[in-house]
Amino acid sequence: MYLSLKSIFDFVQCTTSSRNAVEGEEVLRAKQIILCGKVQQKNGLLIRALVIQSSHIRDKPHEISGTLNVDSTAIKIESFVCSCAAGASERCKHVFAVLLFLNRNNLNDIDTLCSTDVQCQWSKLKEPSLEQLIQLILKQFIPVSIEHFCCVKSTEKVSLAFTSSELRSALISAAPHFAIALHSVGRNPEGLSSNKNVTILVEPYFVFDSHPILLSLNMYGVLNLGDCCQTIYDSKIKLKDSPINIRSKSLIDKSYWHQIRQFKITGSRCYSLFTYYTASKKTDSQWALKASKYFWPNTFSNKFVKHGIKYESVAIELFARDSKQKMIPCGFVTSYDNPWLGYSPDGIIVNNFNEPTKLVEIKCPYLGSW
Repeated sequence: MYLSLKSIFDFVQCTTSSRNAVEGEEVLRAKQIILCGKVQQKNGLLIRALVIQSSHIRDKPHEISGTLNVDSTAIKIESFVCSCAAGASERCKHVFAVLLFLNRNNLNDIDTLCSTDVQCQWSKLKEPSLEQLIQLILKQFIPVSIEHFCCVKSTEKVSLAFTSSELRSALISAAPHFAIALHSVGRNPEGLSSNKNVTILVEPYFVFDSHPILLSLNMYGVLNLGDCCQTIYDSKIKLKDSPINIRSKSLIDKSYWHQIRQFKITGSRCYSLFTYYTASKKTDSQWALKASKYFWPNTFSNKFVKHGIKYESVAIELFARDSKQKMIPCGFVTSYDNPWLGYSPDGIIVNNFNEPTKLVEIKCPYLGSW
């Protein structure tokens, strides 16, 4: 004989989502029912049970007693009470847990108790075996962080792959006329320095001449370019803007500078490809790994890098003042002929006709690390 779920929910007057039903099932799953047996009576069964308290598991357990009316056709729940604070209502979680236990176990198979079995059972469990049971229960209630609670909805963690300076550059690029953008480049479009003795100008609109060696590279085409590689080349490498606009925009927008140079062979990174190629013959998988690290490098910074960034503009002004040459700050340089190549000089020295004559590369030694 089994107690039906319908009779349980009718007696407790709850639904499957009610708190006493949900928590009662958890009590049963946690094996907090340490005793459940029956006493034969004239008109049915007397059910006696002990349930360990959830909040005070070492204290005396709650006692549950109830009456079942059993006949040849059905089992009717007459009454059930619990010694807990809500037990008089006959609807507490401990009562529900015991009733659910009777639903999952045959009434003919549960133990038959005498009048002293309940007290004796608790006395036995006070011995070391109780401590073992308590430890078993405690393992099921290990403290967890709040995101693992059933009532807390999971949220997608957002990790930003940009530094604070890159985010600032992106904001400046999105709103070039806002105060933060004007403050970063200055409100005077004619020059970047307030020192009249220093000739550092914004870039004039001149055209770079391609070197004959660069022009000859067009003769060496890449054969059997895969569809995925061709897609990357067309979407990420081919120039969507003029070289002049790229130089100007990448000069004030660091996030755009990172974006435009990512899939290009640049001046600061080309030597690593040369040494990797000449060291030994590499397999396709080795080149794939190298390309992955090259195009998606790990961010790197230390006190020496921060020192160089901090004093680069100071060094440029000092060099322009001492050399008395016209120097133009420059962004990322590339061309239509070879869009997979690029370079970011720290400055360009031009003559009186605004023709480039020299490139400037700034190095800022750190004291004690020359």
